[in-house]
Amino acid sequence: MTIFSFIEDSNRVDNTAELFTLLENTFSEIGFDQVVFSLMTDHPHLELKQGHGVAFNYPEDWMRYYFEKNYAEIDPVRSYMFASENTFSWDVFHEKELLSQKQERFFKEANEAELYNGYGIPLRGTNGAIAGIGLASSDKNLDIDKNKESLMNLISQQFYNCFIDIERKTKALPPVTLTKREKELLKWSARGKSRAQISEILNISGNTIGFHSKNVLKKLDTNHMTVAVIKAINLGIIQI
Repeated sequence: MTIFSFIEDSNRVDNTAELFTLLENTFSEIGFDQVVFSLMTDHPHLELKQGHGVAFNYPEDWMRYYFEKNYAEIDPVRSYMFASENTFSWDVFHEKELLSQKQERFFKEANEAELYNGYGIPLRGTNGAIAGIGLASSDKNLDIDKNKESLMNLISQQFYNCFIDIERKTKALPPVTLTKREKELLKWSARGKSRAQISEILNISGNTIGFHSKNVLKKLDTNHMTVAVIKAINLGIIQI
């Protein structure tokens, strides 16, 4: 894989779901099989609100636990996105002794979830907008040098540029309108809940969940709920 092939492939993609899949596959070739993309601030020019985990392939159990524990409030990787302009590894926090006891436990639990060799990549947009990509590997012994760090940064910048271009084009399309119940379904799906769990949470039958799911997929023009969730977040329909 070269940066040139990623540029060519990403420029051909016309929706954010496929773009993120391309990003996943590309980083997997480098050794990072876990990727999360977040909007660190609102993006008013795209009509998008701030949100952690706009798109991710981190383990669903970990992401659910992360949201349940409200770890976004203490996650040092998120806060460092605002302070750093360069790609950084999780090691920087241990080297500089920047962690509280809660944050030390956070990283320990991340390792227990088989998230190793973490990196953060800050992305700067227009009018002060900030986004970020988080990377982790299930391989404890992954070797990353300066050249790979530069490659990771270039890939991320290209992804962000394409994400913005696609969002601008998307805004020219007719708006998608979802009911309150459809939005609730998407929000709980985004948090990793199964149909059965959502049925219990919303106190509605499985058949009703199926009815709403069918409508959501039709309105968001996809056959997969995961893609529907990503589209809904990117369109600003839901926040998690």
